[in-house]
Amino acid sequence: MSMNKIFCFLIIPIIIISFYSCTNSPHDALYLTGTWEYISSNNRYETVSTVLEKDFYPLPSGYMNFLATFVPNKSGFIWLKYSINIERSYLIQHPQLALYLGRITMADETYFNGVLIGSEGRFPPDYFSAWNKFRMYRIPQELIKTNEPNTILIKVYIDKEGSITGKPFIASFEEVQTKYSIDTFINSTSNFIASGIMLIAGLYHIIIWLKRKKETESLYFALLNILGALYLSNFYIYDTFFYNLYNINWLWFQKLVANIAIYIIGYMICNFIVSLLKIREYLVLHIFRLVLLIIPVVWILITPTYAELYNNRFYLQLFVIPIIFYILALVIYSIIKKNPAGSIVILGMIPLFITSLLDIIIHSGLKLYDFPYLAGFGFPLVILSIFFLLASRFASSLTEIEELNLHLEDKVNQRTQELQESNQQLNETLSQLREAQYIAERDLKMATYVQTSFYPKSTPQTKTWNCAYFFKPASAVAGDLYDFYIKNNGGYSAIKKATDESKKQCLDLLIKYRLKVKDAYKNNYNKDPEILSEISEYEKSLAVPYVIEKEVTEPNLKVWYERRKSNLKISAILIRTDWNSPKDTIEKYNLIKSFYDSLNAGKSFKYLAANYSELQNTKSDSGNLGYVTAGQTVPNFEEAIYSLKIGEYSKNPIKLRPGYIIPMVTDIEPRSGGRNFAHILFQYKQFTKEDSLNLEQKADSVYNELLKGANFEDMVKKFSDDLDSRDKGGIIGTFERDPNLEPKDFWNEVFKLKLGEYSKPIKTWFGIHIVKLVGIEPYPSFNEAKDKLKEEYQALKYNSDYQNFIASLKRKYNFTTNLDALNEFYNKI
Repeated sequence: MSMNKIFCFLIIPIIIISFYSCTNSPHDALYLTGTWEYISSNNRYETVSTVLEKDFYPLPSGYMNFLATFVPNKSGFIWLKYSINIERSYLIQHPQLALYLGRITMADETYFNGVLIGSEGRFPPDYFSAWNKFRMYRIPQELIKTNEPNTILIKVYIDKEGSITGKPFIASFEEVQTKYSIDTFINSTSNFIASGIMLIAGLYHIIIWLKRKKETESLYFALLNILGALYLSNFYIYDTFFYNLYNINWLWFQKLVANIAIYIIGYMICNFIVSLLKIREYLVLHIFRLVLLIIPVVWILITPTYAELYNNRFYLQLFVIPIIFYILALVIYSIIKKNPAGSIVILGMIPLFITSLLDIIIHSGLKLYDFPYLAGFGFPLVILSIFFLLASRFASSLTEIEELNLHLEDKVNQRTQELQESNQQLNETLSQLREAQYIAERDLKMATYVQTSFYPKSTPQTKTWNCAYFFKPASAVAGDLYDFYIKNNGGYSAIKKATDESKKQCLDLLIKYRLKVKDAYKNNYNKDPEILSEISEYEKSLAVPYVIEKEVTEPNLKVWYERRKSNLKISAILIRTDWNSPKDTIEKYNLIKSFYDSLNAGKSFKYLAANYSELQNTKSDSGNLGYVTAGQTVPNFEEAIYSLKIGEYSKNPIKLRPGYIIPMVTDIEPRSGGRNFAHILFQYKQFTKEDSLNLEQKADSVYNELLKGANFEDMVKKFSDDLDSRDKGGIIGTFERDPNLEPKDFWNEVFKLKLGEYSKPIKTWFGIHIVKLVGIEPYPSFNEAKDKLKEEYQALKYNSDYQNFIASLKRKYNFTTNLDALNEFYNKI
C-alpha cells in the first residue's frame, strides 16, 4: 500500500469522526440556546448567594468563546447565569439528568439551583487550566424544580483567555455520557494512545542507536518521538494520575510542554533531516538554528506570568516560521539532488499542513469552535511517515547486504582495478607537484633579493627613543616591507605602569585616533553643516529624556515612595452624576455643596455618608472605603487625600468618573513591606446549620490547643482543609493592605495580628479560619524599590504628572495657540 493511500486511510476517518462528534447530540435534549447573563468579579471567595443578589448583564450572542472581553484586564472571574424550565413530563421520561457544557477555558465551578454539581481545573493562586476537558455534570434529582425556573450558574476563571465551546444542553445521563465519551476519545484519549505509541517507538530507536552509534538519525527520531509524546500530553494531562498525584504548576507546564517543546522539536527535526538526507550543513546555518532555539526558550523561561506568555505568543511564533522554511528548503534541496528520501519526507509533512490548514479554516474562518483540533493528529502522522522512511531504508539495507553476499568476489575484483588506476594517477600528480615546488622555491629566492633592496639601511636616531628591529621572513613569502614612523608621544609616563600588551594596544589606539582627527581637520569635517547638524540633533535627542527624568519622573517618584510608606483609611460620600447631562451635573454639584454646609453646621461625616452616599456596600459602615495607598486610586483623588490629616475632609468635591465625591481621612498607619500569613481552614461541606455548628466546635477546640502550646504546623497538617497550603505549614502568601482584598472583615482582623500571634476563629463564606502572622517584611529603601516602583509609576501616574509639567511650562513661558494659523494648517491638509 502506498503512503498516499495510508494517509488518506488515516486522515479521512479522523475528519469523519470529528464531524460526527460535533453533530451527534441528543435530539430531545434541552439546549441552552437562550440568553445567558454575566457579571465579572475579582473576588475568589465570593459566594453563590452573594452573586445571585447582583445585577447580571445579558451576554451578547456568539460571545461564549470570547468571555475574556467582559473581564477587566482580561483577568479574574466571570459568573454566567442561565434560567431553564424543566417540565415534569420530561423529568418522568428522563429521571436521571446531566448537564453537558463542552470545553471550558480555563477552570470552572458549576452550580445548579445554588448547589455545586461539578468543577474542573484549579482556581488561583495555583490555578491550572482544563481547557481540553469536556464538562459533564450529573444533576441530582432533588435539586430539579418543575414548577419554577431552574438556575444554572457557572463560575469561570479567566487569565487572558476564557471560553465555553460547544452547545450546552441538558439530557438524560446516558445520552450525555455517550456524547462525552465520543468527544473525550477524539480530543483526549486518541492523543494519549498516540503518545504511548510514540514513547514505545522512541525507546525502540534509542536501543537501535545504542547498538549502532553511527545511526544518528535513529537517536534524533527517538528524541522526536519522546518530545512529541510530551507535547501531546497538553491535550490529556488532567485525565492522568500525574495531575492528581502532583500539584502541577500551570505556568511551568505551559512553558515547558506547550511552548519550549515545540522549539526543541523544530530543532530536532532539522537535525534528523540533515542526518537522514546526508546534507552537509554550513556552520553558520547551524548557529542560526541554535539562536532560533535559544532566544525563544530563554524568553519563555524568564516570562514571569501566564498573561505575559499569552501576550507574547504571536512574537514567539515568529521564531518557528524560519525553521519551517528551513526544513522545506532542506527537503527541496534533497529532491533537487534526486535523493528519494526527500520526497518521502515532504509527503510525510503533508498531513500536518492539511490538518493545520483545516484548523485555521474551521476555527478561524467558519467559527466552529466546538470542532476538535486536528493538528494534534497531524504530528503523529508526520512521525509515522518518518517511521515508514526508516523502515524502507532498513529494508533497502537488508536487500543491499544480500546482494553483496551474492556478488562479493566480483565487487572485490572491480574495486581492486579501480584502486590500481587511482594509484597510477596519484604517482603522476606527485611528479607534477615536485616540479612545481622547484619552480616556486627559485621564484621566492628572486623575490627575496628584490624586496630586501627596498628596506632602510639603519634605524632612526632620536633623543627619547632607542630603536632596534628584528626581521624574519614568513615561510611562503619574502617578508613584509617595514619603515619607521617618528612621533613625539609625550605620554610615556602615563602608560609605563601598564603591561607590555596593554602598552601596545594603547599606543596603537592613540596613533589611530590622532590620525583620524588629523584627517578630519584636513577634510574640513569640523565645518561640514551636515555633521554639525547631526551632532546638534543628537544633543537635542538626549536633552528631552534627561529633562523629563530630572524634572518629572525622579522628583515625583520620590514623592510617590514617601506616600506609599503609609496606608490611609478613607471614608467618602459619593453622589453619582451623569456628566453628559449639564442639568444633572449642576443639580448634583449643588447637592454635594450642601453637604459642606451641613458639615460646617456640625453634622457628622458618618451620618451624611450613611444616609446620602451612593457608594455601594459602604452605607452600613458610614462610607468606609478601607485602607488605600499611593497608586491604588486615580491621580486627582490621590492628590486630595494625601493633603489631608486624620479627621479632615477635602475642601472641595472631587470629580471622578462615577460622580462627585468628598473623601475624609479617618486613620493613617505605617506600611510594612508585606505580611506573611498562615492559616488552618475548616471548610464548609454541606452549608447547613448543623455543619456550621460542628465546624465552630472543631475550630474552637483547635484554637484552645494552640493556646496551650500546640505546634501550629502540626495542627495545620492534622486539621486544615486547604490542600494548597497544608503541606507548606499553612502558608497562604505575603499580602499588603489593599481595599480590594475580600472579605474585608477577614483582612481587617488578620492585619491586627502581631508577629507570631494567632487569631481567634474567623468566619468567611468559605469556612472558618485560624490565622497566624508568621513574618513581616521591612519596607524597602528607595533604591531597593525604585525599579519596581518606576514600572508602576510609568503605568499609573506618569502621564498625569507629565501633562501637569507641560502645562506648567506653558504658563511659565506664556504659551498660547494661534487658532487662525492652526485652522489654516488644517484646511490645507
